[in-house]
Amino acid sequence: MSLGLGLSLSLGVSSSAGVLPPTFMFAAGELGAWYDPSDITTLFQDTAGAVPVTASGQAVARMNDKSGRGNNALQGTASKRPIYTVASGRAYLLFDGIDDHFFASAIDLTTVNKMTVISGVKRLSNAAGGIIAELGTNGAQAGIFTMADPITSSLGWLYRSRGTLAATAQQATIDAAPQTSVLTGVSDIAAPMCQIRRNGTLMISDPQSQGTGNYGNNIMVIGSRNGASLFFNGHLYGLIVRAAASTANELTTAEEWMNAKTGAY
Repeated sequence: MSLGLGLSLSLGVSSSAGVLPPTFMFAAGELGAWYDPSDITTLFQDTAGAVPVTASGQAVARMNDKSGRGNNALQGTASKRPIYTVASGRAYLLFDGIDDHFFASAIDLTTVNKMTVISGVKRLSNAAGGIIAELGTNGAQAGIFTMADPITSSLGWLYRSRGTLAATAQQATIDAAPQTSVLTGVSDIAAPMCQIRRNGTLMISDPQSQGTGNYGNNIMVIGSRNGASLFFNGHLYGLIVRAAASTANELTTAEEWMNAKTGAY
């Protein structure tokens, strides 16, 4: 039930009314995925999508892709599922930093050499952290990207893009947890560019060569490296993966939408 004030009486989830939803990121047939935990209709307690999530505190086995590309995120093991949580008027998935993660089906990006990745996250620990989202299974494959919470105890947020070589944009110092951010990774393998933005502002850019080739035909993992290591400890408010370049206006608009969900700035 709604009072028309951007508030849900049943779940207490903040609205992004007045902020353009990022459907435009996929309007021209762009490949990728869009996950929005604030849209409870996209969350399920089983991988088949037969048992909807209905309340804060329930484990999530399936998060549907809103891009229209069908790249739904799944977790078949009950103990490895993040928890749908509503707190302070915002909805997110809580990843425990121990074993929680999702797998999405392989996305064939072998014709694509540009990428835009936007996430809304809250890091809960100062310890070396983990993967927010990664295309691929080991971090060293050709044709992948990685967006990560600090994966060492001394360096900060990271976005990496790899053709046959890798470029890494990483914050030089680590911010004390808890740390809430809208993180954007932008990359181009062909005209080498790899950038990470935080809260709408460019943080780091790495112009070094990413070698040759395009992105690959790989599964995408959310919350870990291949379900085996680098588990994310924190909140996920949303994730957009667009296998295309994005204009400055598109970035700003999508970041504003993500910030309405996240409340980072």
